[in-house]
Amino acid sequence: VYSPLEAVEYASGDHARQVVFAGVGFETTAPMVAVSVLSAAEAGLTNYSVLSAHKTVPPALSALMEAQDVRIDGFLCPGHVSAVIGMRPYEKLSADYGVPCVVAGFEAADLLLGLRKLLGQIDAGKACAENAYERSVRPEGNLHAQAVMAEVFEPCDSEWRGLGRIPDSGLRLRSKYACFDASVRFPMAVEASQD
Repeated sequence: VYSPLEAVEYASGDHARQVVFAGVGFETTAPMVAVSVLSAAEAGLTNYSVLSAHKTVPPALSALMEAQDVRIDGFLCPGHVSAVIGMRPYEKLSADYGVPCVVAGFEAADLLLGLRKLLGQIDAGKACAENAYERSVRPEGNLHAQAVMAEVFEPCDSEWRGLGRIPDSGLRLRSKYACFDASVRFPMAVEASQD
């Protein structure tokens, strides 16, 4: 499917079949997955569920700053994630760790502007959060997307490839929506693995 809402539509058209949507990605994809859960709840579907593997960026950045064997001079922060979460998480990161953070888009000119601003902060010996992607990122982010995510999801510890377990860096469905949580509806024992 192209959208989680297509998965809900598929489930509503075939009640005999269980439909499990793999919710993968960061704060960019989580709002639409949350909307799909709300849509399934509103439609009274009993054959739709989500397997959430969503991750959130700010806790991972903090974990990197706290790692003993990593030295980071600054972060070029993702524009699409930032369009949802806004600038405040990076302001906190800069204040807590004294690290420059610049949000940039993904086109060449956006990346170059972001890098220029990041290198300017490093050169000046300052650390703050700057927005080099103002056409898409507002300081407060997308409040509607944040509210939908907060309604459906709650933070949980999550495993990151190469980084290990990071507290509160994943998103799981709240108990209110447990009937749409594939990990609750279809529990499986998964062997622990090691990177």
